[in-house]
Amino acid sequence: MSLRQRLHIILLSGALALCPTWAQADALADVIEAAQSALQQGDAERAYTLLAEQEANYAGNVDYDYWFGLSAVRAGKPARATFALERVISEQPNHAGARLELATAWLQLGQRDAATEELDQLETLSPPPQAQERIDALNQELNRQARSEKQRRNGAFVGVEYGDDDNVGTWPAGLEFFPGFTIQAIESTFASLKAGYWHRFDMNATQKLTLSINGMARRNQEDDAEQFDQDYITAGAEWRKDLDGRSDVAARLDLATLRLDGESYYNLFGIGGEWSRRLSAATEVTTGARVRQLDFELDQYDYLQSGLFGRIEHRPRPRWELSAEFNADYETADENRAGGDASVFGVLTRAWYQPAAKHRVGAELGYSLVTYRTDYLPGQAITPESGEREDDRLNAALLYDWFPGKGWQVRAQAGYRDQSSSLDAFTYDQTVLSAGLNYYF
Repeated sequence: MSLRQRLHIILLSGALALCPTWAQADALADVIEAAQSALQQGDAERAYTLLAEQEANYAGNVDYDYWFGLSAVRAGKPARATFALERVISEQPNHAGARLELATAWLQLGQRDAATEELDQLETLSPPPQAQERIDALNQELNRQARSEKQRRNGAFVGVEYGDDDNVGTWPAGLEFFPGFTIQAIESTFASLKAGYWHRFDMNATQKLTLSINGMARRNQEDDAEQFDQDYITAGAEWRKDLDGRSDVAARLDLATLRLDGESYYNLFGIGGEWSRRLSAATEVTTGARVRQLDFELDQYDYLQSGLFGRIEHRPRPRWELSAEFNADYETADENRAGGDASVFGVLTRAWYQPAAKHRVGAELGYSLVTYRTDYLPGQAITPESGEREDDRLNAALLYDWFPGKGWQVRAQAGYRDQSSSLDAFTYDQTVLSAGLNYYF
């Protein structure tokens, strides 16, 4: 075979190999052209249907994803639109059309921060005049929604919850109280009823006063667990002042009371102050100080807690919300409290991800270290040994939220607590599974 013949075969083989690609490109062009025609005729639903049927074949193609996202926005399906348009931007960050449609989709979903972020990016791309008109309209709608939210003066919620708690009293399972009697953790199903109300008073353009009250009644189903039935009420007042449009200062007053099995367990009185600043559209930091007095029915448990706290909230992507909190507190105890004064250092991290408009999943992980300053005397800690007490506390939770309709929230969660202590009497673990339904007015 001559060299010329070999070259002919190679060229022919290459052409044959490219035929499917050319055919696929032609097929995609036909689908996009049909969708564009439907959009020009005002039939966004048909354009969306034509493109949705081809998602398995063409998802990841920039032209396909852009027109699919655009038609989904026009058809009122913003959740589907966001996925397609984000694929476009991941490939072409300066695709102004995709960012404009994505801003519209986020606004339709009520995600104002995410919409603002896209519009801010658009401004850096020098959009043409016709695009600028839509950008201006979206900014006006954002401002209208923000004003509407700020003008809201009150709100309320009611909720029910059902679950299972494998250690209702947080008892140290298997601990021998005295010879022949061993403590066992109590497991019980439970039902809770919750409700709350808040009202805001606008003192002037920059100062607000918000009053709130919340209540929860939890009933355990097992007879042995009824001693831990809870009635919990909290009330608060917060004064907040806007300093410069990005920084706020606030002062709080908190009241709370807890009753177990119908009898008073403790009352709480607290005051605090904080400063917060929005570093960007995606990040906000808060820091502050607080003082709380806890008065128990048994006076020897009383203590005064004072400390510092901080929090950072960040949205790295429109679908993600991340936060981290820390606290450093000191408990000045009643002179008769076993263990005396205590120091508490803790950190809590939280992450939320929203895969679709009506669904989100979350996770929490927290750790704290509690050190008591006075050794326990024999008998104070149930077990014969005495000495210093140091507790390591671990908290973890998985959460899932579903928003089936305006105002409605379904939440399922699984929580785990583990406390390791230098004294066996304070070592325990607890798992709580629950599902609840809330309605926000």
